[in-house]
Amino acid sequence: MNETETDGNLAPREAPERPGQFLGSADEHFRVLLAALDLGWQVEEPVYLRPRWGESGSWVYHFILKREATPQPCLVTVRHNPEVEQFIEQEGWQVDQPALKGSALEFLLTAGVMDQLFIQ
Repeated sequence: MNETETDGNLAPREAPERPGQFLGSADEHFRVLLAALDLGWQVEEPVYLRPRWGESGSWVYHFILKREATPQPCLVTVRHNPEVEQFIEQEGWQVDQPALKGSALEFLLTAGVMDQLFIQ
């Protein structure tokens, strides 16, 4: 689609508005987010930063997107990385992230360390 074509649901759109520094991102999901924003979707704040299921130490951002022409919201999940973090900061979006809760004992229990200590 060129700058003046439509996708059937949208009015003709202009060239992408996102900063050029992000357009060459290696993260495919981040590029999907940028494309959606250029197609008129808007981020509903806050952006959620959560642990990625099944990958210890890995985090993802959950972006809830809405637009007037579509009643159903859309969820785009993007891996946490400095590039996405910088983009969120530039856009001025609020980020909801879990507070670091609990004690050292709670951490050890959830990490499975205590089980190993009591194995004979």
